[in-house]
This record gives sequence, C-alpha cells and structure tokens, in this order.
Amino acid sequence: DGAYAALGVAPVRAGEEAAQGDDHRRDAGQEDDPADAVVESQDEFIHVGCSLSATRPECRTLLMIAPPPRPPASTTHVAIVGAGIAGLALAWRLVERGAQVTLLDGGHGGASRVPVALINPFRGRSGRPGRFDVAGAREFWRLAARLGEQGIDPGATRSGVLRVASNESQVRSWRSREGLEELTQPPPGLAGAAGVFLAPLGGYVVPGRMLAGLRELLTDRGVDLLDDTPVTRVSRAGTGWQLWTARGSLQANRVVLATGASPLPEIEGVPGGLGGDFEVNLGEVVELRGPAAPGVDLPRPVAGPVYLAKVGDSVYVGGNRRGPDREDAKVAQRLVPALSGWQVASVWSGRRLRHAGNEPQCLQLAPGLWFLGAFGGRGFLTAALFARLLARRLVALRDA
Repeated sequence: DGAYAALGVAPVRAGEEAAQGDDHRRDAGQEDDPADAVVESQDEFIHVGCSLSATRPECRTLLMIAPPPRPPASTTHVAIVGAGIAGLALAWRLVERGAQVTLLDGGHGGASRVPVALINPFRGRSGRPGRFDVAGAREFWRLAARLGEQGIDPGATRSGVLRVASNESQVRSWRSREGLEELTQPPPGLAGAAGVFLAPLGGYVVPGRMLAGLRELLTDRGVDLLDDTPVTRVSRAGTGWQLWTARGSLQANRVVLATGASPLPEIEGVPGGLGGDFEVNLGEVVELRGPAAPGVDLPRPVAGPVYLAKVGDSVYVGGNRRGPDREDAKVAQRLVPALSGWQVASVWSGRRLRHAGNEPQCLQLAPGLWFLGAFGGRGFLTAALFARLLARRLVALRDA
C-alpha cells in the first residue's frame, strides 16, 4: 500500500489522548478541521487502521494520508456483511464509484434500528467533539441531501440540538467551543438549566426511514440485498474471499464486516476476531406519550443528562448506556416538567460495540478484508464519513 505520512496526529493508544489532541478536535466553525479537510480533498485519503497480528498487540488508531492507488483494471466486487447504517452507507458510496456490491444481513437488528438518533457532534459533559464528530456530522447531512435529491425521504431533520448545561463550570467550558452558540434567552419549558447552547450542525434522524431510503436506492442501482442471510465463515479464495452462508457461498474481491455488536463470522487466518479491546454496551430508548393537549413544545432535540427528541406525538428519551439505576424517563420529566404525567409507550433496547479508545474503527484484518464499526453510539454521526473514505480505498478511485 505504500508508505503513509502522519497528518499531524500522533498515534493514539487505547485509553490515551493523542499527543496533539487539540489539533484533532477542531471545532465546527473552523475551516481547517483535519478530517473534514481530507474528506474534501481529491488527492488524499484517510486511513484509520489497527494492526491485528496473531499476538494481538495493543490497538492503535492512526490518522494518515496517502495518494490513492491507481484505478483497478476491472470492476471491484465488494461483499458487505451487515445492513445497518455503516453497511448501507458504504454500499451506496461503492455503487457511486462503479463497484459491484453484494450486501448480506443476518437479520439481527442492531443499534441502527434505534427509533430516533441525534446528530450531535458536541457530546458528553465536556461538549468537546471527538476528532471525527464534526466532519462526520457534515458528511451525514451530505448523505441526507443526496437521498433527498433522489426523491427519497432521508428521515433526517437539521433542526440544531440544544445542549443543556447543568452547572456554571459547564457553561464556562462550553463558551469556548466554536460551533456552540449560547442562548441569552433559554427556551421555555426547560427546568434546572444553568445555561443552554445551540449546536446548529446538529439535528435528528428517524433511522427506519433513512435505512429504508438507502435500501430503495441500492435496489434501484442493482445491488444484491440478501436479507436473513447470516455469514458463518469467511475464507481465502485466490486473491479474494469466499463467504459461506446457510444458502450457499459467494466470492468477492473484498469483504467488509459491518456487523455492529453481533459476533463476527469465523475468519480464516484471523483467529480470535477483533481481540480484547472491544466491549458491548447496552442502551435503550424510551417512548413517552401524553395527552394531545396541551402537548409539549420541543422544536429541537435536547441533550442534557439524557437526550429528548419529539417525533410526531411521541417524545423519545435516551442515554448513552443502560444500567440498573438509570431512570431516563424520570430524568426527562425533571428536565421538561410538561412531560410529567406522560406514560411509557414502548422501550427499545439494543447493543452497541465500543472500542477501548472510544473512536470508530476501520480496520484491515487481512488483505482485502476489513472491519468497519465500533461506533459506540456514534453510528449515524460518523458512519457516513467512514463509508466515504473506505469506499475510496476499496475501489482505489479519486473523488469526482
């Protein structure tokens, strides 16, 4: 693949900050965000990689660039395992580049089937974006716009997100975040807020609509969508790979495992799967329903101790993780008192894969075999970005 040059970002060991942490956590208002700048370039490629040798050394995440290789002589056939947001977005980007794509899904659901997802690059108590979050949000809105151009409802609304500070320390810290705008007059209906900030780059998505739209688009473009087809084994086949399922097998030049928190298939030459640097977190989203009048006015989603988003007559409440002591519905009712008396109508529960370094992972497990995942609750926020970059790599083409 040739030598790679570091893009001003030191390697990051699991659990550590990069030596140049401030450089790779650019704020939304700056034009020199490293990840976003590379996305816009026709001559550079981001590769986020991890060496997974038989001895399983500690994973490192690298942000690197290199000129794209020469275009292949023939059409590349890529098999993608997993039809969540990462797999579908990658399939669309590959189709745009002229690749032949086969998409296989085991039908296990997954975190992409969450009822509502926030597009919020300013996450957590610090409100500090991860190094891919701002670029990821921008790429997500590009993907949503592309679906809209095709006459397909992307299920996404760029409404902005209200970040609610719970104390003065947070207020002072968030004032330094470019891309967050402090509201001098907090919206009515919020209680216990030390300050409220607007993230204009944010919004929300109804994942079922976006996934359905991507599937429609891919079907129209001739992509083979094989539902209820779990892949049990992946083995080498000449210079490519063979995928084994209960329905038979197929061959592809390259394979991407976008399986989320589901177990990986057995992989020839890669014993032990991804290793021990990953964990599965449980999460849930609660749907609240109340009387039709007077209702609750939530024109923008709210991100505080929990997040809230109103879709139709329901308000969805979620947190990053699920634990035995979490009572997200009660926390939401304290944050928005008008929700008092609203009842739990449904609860969605799911699993999310997270890497120890708390960053998405795009890993080359073997030549022509990749893993894309471990978004850790950032799937809709960052998957479109990684899909675009990995598609460029897999078909070895420059952006048009």
